[in-house]
Parts: sequence; C-alpha cells; structure tokens
Amino acid sequence: METVLAVDLGGTHTRVAVVGPQADIADRAGVPTRQDMAHPGYLFEIIGKMRGRHEISRAVIGLPGRIDYRQGRLEYAPNLPPTWAADFTVDRLADITGVPTALANDADMAAAGEAYFGAGRGYDDVAYITVSTGVGAGVVLDGRLVAGPRSGVELGHVVIDREAARAGRPTTVEELGAGPAWPRWRPSGAWCRR
Repeated sequence: METVLAVDLGGTHTRVAVVGPQADIADRAGVPTRQDMAHPGYLFEIIGKMRGRHEISRAVIGLPGRIDYRQGRLEYAPNLPPTWAADFTVDRLADITGVPTALANDADMAAAGEAYFGAGRGYDDVAYITVSTGVGAGVVLDGRLVAGPRSGVELGHVVIDREAARAGRPTTVEELGAGPAWPRWRPSGAWCRR
C-alpha cells in the first residue's frame, strides 16, 4: 500500500490529509476555503507543508463540481471562484504535489469512501448523497464507482421547477436545498426573494 495525500476542497471548508498504508491518517489540516483569492494558493501552501513532513507516493484532489475525467480537469464548480478552474488540472496539480495526482468529484470520492471503508462496506451497491454548501451524489454499483467521461451523478444540478426557471427564480436541487438556500425560506415555508 502507498501513502496518499488526500484533499477535500469544498465551497466552505478545505481539508487535507496524509493517509498511510493501513488507511490510517498520519497528518491532517483544515481551513476555511479562501473564496476571496483569485487562485487557490493557500491550498498549494498546505500541500507543500504536508509534502515537507511526509513522503507520499500519490495524491487525489476532490472538488465540488463537474470533473472531466478523460481530460483530467475541473470543468465547473458553482461554489468556487471561476478563476480556479485553470489551476485544477492533473498536470498542474502533479507539478505542485510532485507525485501522480488524480482529480475527482467530491461526492464520487465520498461514495467510494463509504462503500469501501464506511457505512456501505460489505454491500455491492451504495448510493451517497450530501447536502452541504452544495448538493452532490455518488453511486457505487457492483463494487465500482459510476463515472463516465464526466462526474456521474450530478444530482444538485437537476432542474426540479421549470416554472421557477421561467420566472428567474432558483430551480435546481442545489439552488433550492443546499445550505446557502435555507435563509431564503420563511418560517411559513413560502419562498422569499432577497
């Protein structure tokens, strides 16, 4: 087994861990996601510090958005600054980490983690849904993550209210149900515009 640098970059929090050969966590760091920066330099600094303390053989970066798995790049992440997409390619990240690096959708990573190490261990089929800054989902069928050329199960971006779309109001699962949407609901349950 190898020692892996694992990153979970979310819209609100950034978490970095060094995971040892027995799936033990050798080191970890967590900070708020720096939405105010044009580029994720703070993350690259954390990665550099971890690399200085540990010898790693691979890295994986989980991102809250649509990943083009064939091209190895972030296509779109609604909860990150749009300027960050250029920094999230496997080539750029391999230069920063110094080791082979993979990109993955964060919910895909969580689904695989639960299937192999968590609540889904022992089951062939696992569905995982997260509701946080965004809404994401991942599916493991017959022990394998469902992922095609792009992130497989983009539940958060499913349009559920076409009338609202025509009226210019929030329409997707994520716009209506993720954490940032909650303050827009009145106690009566009626939609209120800000």
